[in-house]
Amino acid sequence: MRFLKVALIFFCLVSVSGRSQARTVDMRDYAVNGTVPAEEVMKWFGELGTGDNLYCVGLVIKGDVKWKNSINCNLKFGDNDSITTFSGQTSFKGTRFEGKVSFIETTFISNANFFGTIFRKSAQFNRVGFEDGVDFEAAVFSRNSDFLGSKFLGEANFSRTKFFKNGWFYDTIFFNNAIFERAEFSGYVDFDNSELLGIVVFNNARFNGPLSLRGVSFGSNRSISIEMVEFGRVYVKYKQLKHKLKLSDSFYNEQLIVELIKFENHFRELGQFRESEDFYYNRRLLERSALSIHGKVGDWFVWAICGYGVRPTHTIWFSAFVILLFAILIYCQKDALKERDSELPEWTSWWSRFKNAVYFSTNTFTTVGYGDWYPTKEKVKFFKWSIPGISYRGVAMIEGLVGWLLLAMFLVTLGRIWIR
Repeated sequence: MRFLKVALIFFCLVSVSGRSQARTVDMRDYAVNGTVPAEEVMKWFGELGTGDNLYCVGLVIKGDVKWKNSINCNLKFGDNDSITTFSGQTSFKGTRFEGKVSFIETTFISNANFFGTIFRKSAQFNRVGFEDGVDFEAAVFSRNSDFLGSKFLGEANFSRTKFFKNGWFYDTIFFNNAIFERAEFSGYVDFDNSELLGIVVFNNARFNGPLSLRGVSFGSNRSISIEMVEFGRVYVKYKQLKHKLKLSDSFYNEQLIVELIKFENHFRELGQFRESEDFYYNRRLLERSALSIHGKVGDWFVWAICGYGVRPTHTIWFSAFVILLFAILIYCQKDALKERDSELPEWTSWWSRFKNAVYFSTNTFTTVGYGDWYPTKEKVKFFKWSIPGISYRGVAMIEGLVGWLLLAMFLVTLGRIWIR
């Protein structure tokens, strides 16, 4: 009796193993002149099971492909050597791909619909040509999703799509709008060297892992919308996003300010201080539009003298403006200066007079004071208008004080950048 039980178990195991051997179907065996009907392909979607393989490499699939049920086999529609073309509309709406899916080097002539599609294993869309729109809304990528080098000629809709692993969009070109609204990325997302030429929408998207936008080219101005975005680390330079961030209702957008602050903080954490300062600087410029008149004047002054503490070149230019302004005040009055050991200055020409004025203004601003020229007690004149109560000695004192403050501001701003 024990022998019969062992024999029966052995027989069952052999039967199961025999039935579980993977089947491989190559659609090239059913093709005529490189073309296979879409109905023939869909027939095998239902017949092949888990572990089986369906190859449709290097073929033209004629007709519309519409499939809603689960596909349990591994699918391979393309590889690095052959191109597969879907000539009609393609719809895998609501389909569940239980095996690996490869659309490498595939071309979709018409609209491709992957709405609500679930990819249980890896999905490869490398170097795919979507010549019409493609819809991945509410799709689920359980493993890595690869779109390296693909081209989206129509609108690409990835709204509410979930990427549970890494999403690779390296060197991809979006010729039209790319919608990632409310999408969720759990792993690394790589858009490096991609071209996003239409409007890009990341509103309410969530990036739980790093987002890399190195070398990305964006389209027209105000083409990126990032309202209510949650992200981890972001790799991007501000000059890539300059003039590209899209504002919703008005020039001043409170939510956009919040997003810029996020960029600031994350770049600071990464040690990318220049990028952090770029976002901080431009955020301050954007915030100015919400200030009162007095607030705008004060904000403009802080911007002019030090660039909000991150642009020492602003201090240099503002100092040059101050020197020139005081030089013009001195130039407007012939008796404003006297040369030491001389009763009156010898003005040979307007140019000589202007050079002397600039020379004296620079010495006074930098508090050098060589002493070869000194201001008089004459009242200040600005061309034809007199300024009562202020002499040129007072003007020199004011310029010296302003120069001392601006030099201190320059050293503080420059030191802050060097020491960071």
